Amino acid sequence: MLAPLLLLLCLSEQIRAQNPPDVECLIVNQEQVHCVWNKNGAPGVNYTFSSWFENNKESNCTNYLIEDNITIGCKRDCKREDKFSDFYTILRHGNETKSKKIHALKKKVKLNPPTNVTVKIGSDSNLWFYWNQSTPRCVDNQVRFRINNKPWDSTHVPSERLSYCINLPSSNSRYEFQVKSKITESCGDSDIWSDWSDPVAWGFNNSTNTNIKEPISVWTPVLYVVGAITLILLIIMLLRHERLRIILIPVVPKPLLSSPEIELPVGQKTSPLQVEGHPPTSVWPLGLVSVLQRPDERRFQSQLQRAGLPCTRVRLCLPL
Repeated sequence: MLAPLLLLLCLSEQIRAQNPPDVECLIVNQEQVHCVWNKNGAPGVNYTFSSWFENNKESNCTNYLIEDNITIGCKRDCKREDKFSDFYTILRHGNETKSKKIHALKKKVKLNPPTNVTVKIGSDSNLWFYWNQSTPRCVDNQVRFRINNKPWDSTHVPSERLSYCINLPSSNSRYEFQVKSKITESCGDSDIWSDWSDPVAWGFNNSTNTNIKEPISVWTPVLYVVGAITLILLIIMLLRHERLRIILIPVVPKPLLSSPEIELPVGQKTSPLQVEGHPPTSVWPLGLVSVLQRPDERRFQSQLQRAGLPCTRVRLCLPL
């Protein structure tokens, strides 16, 4: 059982040695060339790598990419203008050359993602999204945004512009932004976009379920309890103390006379009080009349009793 497995492993190693992996290269941020030879699987042996741009000398790799103790790629420095020159690579195993290739890297430039992404409300009440680019010239940008976690909406931003605006955003919605970049057509027209920048958000999401809850102050439930207790005590005091109830909720006094009749005799200089069943000569002092002008039913009845008059309908006569 083990013999077939060992034979299969030996055959696979021979196939890998006979068919060396293909070398693929690209320029990263116009500063380095990254070449790898593990796109079709990890190589079975360690290869040595050398490279050079046209009209330059060949140089061996000094910065290998290693995975499981096997070399899978190489990084080397370059200049910004090197992308317009042919790039030569050689892959060797021992003293034997396994691969020799010429690369055109003008359209294989991958920029780093934009950095320092920020979003804020401007003085014009519009929502502004900003970012920085390590190489702002000759760079196209693409912005994508979404509202309340809905599908992304993408838009192109002209070269050398590092901002994007949304007019009059809703304060009840959550806006999320990202941006990516690539070399423009006038400077080489790369086919490769950078990775998306880190996302940045503004606003509040009111349309999706989330586990994030607004923090509640420790004093909020205490205030609720104190307010409820105060209200209950106030109701009890109003029910048990009539005098306090009158002070807090004044009672509108009822008129003493349901249908008062006012007579103004000619030449009368005093204010007589005529009571039904008594002669009109019964005149009360003006002090008593002034009290009656501020009706209080109990006080009025006591005044009548002290005056020896029955509590009957009263007719108040005032002078002209």
